[in-house]
Amino acid sequence: MLKSLKSFARAAALALVAFAAPASAQESKTHGAWEVRCKGKACYMAQIASDAKGKPVMSLALKKLAKPVTEGKNTFVAAAEFRTKLGVFLPQGVTFAIDGGKKRRIPFERCLPEGCAALPLIQKGLVDELKSGGKVIMTVYANPKTPITVSVSLSGFTAAFDSMK
Repeated sequence: MLKSLKSFARAAALALVAFAAPASAQESKTHGAWEVRCKGKACYMAQIASDAKGKPVMSLALKKLAKPVTEGKNTFVAAAEFRTKLGVFLPQGVTFAIDGGKKRRIPFERCLPEGCAALPLIQKGLVDELKSGGKVIMTVYANPKTPITVSVSLSGFTAAFDSMK
């Protein structure tokens, strides 16, 4: 079952990557720091995270799953894509903490010409934490000892997530 969940996770995340590509027929609406883009009935929410100098470092996108997926005690309700530029130190993955809380790590799945992506499925509990949070500190590494840290605003997260079809 875990193998099938991993396959599903990859398929859902890859669908998000394909959907998140720019398209002229998309509608968009802003909720705080988040932009919701829809193409027909399919929607995703996104934000670009910049470093202290204002240089874009990472893009984040979330898409609700058509219906929740349960694996053991875990219920997944969304697929996400965290994409960063090429040249980051891949073994460290992406780490993040909501409002200074518990640090979590997500491995990079693949690198494409547009950048390297971590493609996790998101549990309902994590969505609830994001909805009640103020910011997420995300970190990737230029090399094993040089972190690149960005702050991601959660302003509008709840409205953006709840507005997706």
